[in-house]
Amino acid sequence: CCCRRIVGLNLQWLVDNGRYLKARRHINLPFQGDDQFGRLHAAIRVVLPLLPALAASSPVVEGKLTGIADSRLEYYRRNASSIRSVTGRVIPEAVFDEAGYRERILAPIAADLVAHGADDVLEPEWVNARGAIARFVRDSIEIRVLDLQECPAQDLAVASLVVELVRALVGERWSTYREQQSWQAPALEEIFLACSERGSEAYLDYPDYLELFGLQSPAMTARRVWGRLAEALPLAPEVAPGVELLIERGSLAERIVGRLRAGTNRAVLGDVYLELCECLREGRAFR
Repeated sequence: CCCRRIVGLNLQWLVDNGRYLKARRHINLPFQGDDQFGRLHAAIRVVLPLLPALAASSPVVEGKLTGIADSRLEYYRRNASSIRSVTGRVIPEAVFDEAGYRERILAPIAADLVAHGADDVLEPEWVNARGAIARFVRDSIEIRVLDLQECPAQDLAVASLVVELVRALVGERWSTYREQQSWQAPALEEIFLACSERGSEAYLDYPDYLELFGLQSPAMTARRVWGRLAEALPLAPEVAPGVELLIERGSLAERIVGRLRAGTNRAVLGDVYLELCECLREGRAFR
């Protein structure tokens, strides 16, 4: 299977004077040839909207709650607003071979780089900032919309869920390759924005989308979706406690917000983020 291994797990944690938490992780999944690329890209595209509901961890900016579970993604999707081709809708366009990807995604970026006089210093494949990026130089697709968690065990719980879900979709467990291909970026973006804002409490009234995952329901919360998927996927026992926490208590962003209901003054923020640092040091989950 083209999802057999995680090629890279890139972790970054930055706390800037207690004012802004920035956290991200990349997962790279390999492919070989156009057929595997197409199937992997189709599966990742339909999974991307659900990922903020699982992994959001950035509800605080400049010492204040933003009202958005995944504030990092709000900045991410607007960071190249002057050159819209760079980020697009974050959800990649519906292309399923290398030639189509280069024509519909990389070529417009290249043209815009020429227009801005940056073509001699920037390579389109590395400027591309969608939520999942094809890296043809190493035959992998890089998922970029996952926030960092509070400790490695929780990172691995998230990564395991994501990889097993993508693997199941590539194997057409609940929906066919053609059904996955049929979803266009605007429709997926709508779900992505809902999950970015509300985290696991996002209400998903998209029955056709839910059917892609074998879920027969007119609507479900994102947390319920992930709960049903976690029950269906073959997860390693080592990640079970972390997965259970995500399903029962929601994303790290929601747990942080729960701790900050009493206020967001510097002392309270300091206590919460100091505990997050302790979670990282001790390898334990934030509850």
